[in-house]
Amino acid sequence: MWTSTQGIFSVRDDLAVYFNLPHDNVRVITEYLGGGFGSKFGAGTEVIVAARLAKAAGVPVKLMLTRRDEHLATGNRPSSKQKVKIGIDRDAHLTAIELEQRGSGGIGAGSGSAGAFVEVYRCPNLQTEERNVYLNTGPSSPMRAPGWPQGCFALELAMDETARKHGIDRLEFRRRNNDHPIRALQYDLGAKAFGWDEKSRAPKSSGAMKRGIGVASAAWHALGVSGPEAQVIAYRDGRSEVRVGTQDIGTGTRTVLAMVAAEELGLPLSKVACQIGDTRFLFSVPSGGSMTAPSNTPAVRQAAAHLKDKLFRIAATAPRRGTK
Repeated sequence: MWTSTQGIFSVRDDLAVYFNLPHDNVRVITEYLGGGFGSKFGAGTEVIVAARLAKAAGVPVKLMLTRRDEHLATGNRPSSKQKVKIGIDRDAHLTAIELEQRGSGGIGAGSGSAGAFVEVYRCPNLQTEERNVYLNTGPSSPMRAPGWPQGCFALELAMDETARKHGIDRLEFRRRNNDHPIRALQYDLGAKAFGWDEKSRAPKSSGAMKRGIGVASAAWHALGVSGPEAQVIAYRDGRSEVRVGTQDIGTGTRTVLAMVAAEELGLPLSKVACQIGDTRFLFSVPSGGSMTAPSNTPAVRQAAAHLKDKLFRIAATAPRRGTK
């Protein structure tokens, strides 16, 4: 099965179950995904249909959906209607945030958007209420993280409205309510590179052409997970090859993994190739939640270090030139 998926092993497992086959009898290949955004996990309807047609016909079958079919059959982003209330004190510190959210994931869940409200700002009083409204439609699909873009959008609009209402600089308002050291540094670096102070004090645009500036915060909670396995091979001509059963969703996974191996082995990047996107290789987790690099790079580094140790032990026992 050649398919555009964020999880080659999850598609393999789904097909094995559906057709009652041993896992080893199913091979899934995703050399280049072309974008995932959270909506391409497992064997969807289109994958099952193509596989059934191929088995019935006894020949390879290629299924390419039209734009209309994509919208009808593969899921859409969950809807989200949000009501946000914000309270602040005299020093422009947040005192309370309330979120009331309704959304639909069709016949499935996934419309929740409270994650950003919990993660982004420091607030002593937070209340969130989320409800899924089920509809007689197909299940929704995440479009760049389930619920988080919608939540960040509503939260940041509310922060802007609050800052404007009380005459506070929008960037300063965010600084006062976020004491995370990394984000504070990001605010400072971004403001300096953008020229926030100068642009925010500039007179309003006149004439038909208007120009505005904006600032927003965001967060994502995912980290790497355990489970991926990697193989690193050394060749006699000085080249090395990394093999991992992961997939590249457009973030340069091949290059990232090759860089890690090259660093550990002390080789130039041009000497390291990376093979991914095939269930023939060792197991890896699906590429979702920004987990691909933090999950796979430790396995690659460990495999490269193990290879280097073996090469050193072999070299240590080899006779030196000019000696008997």
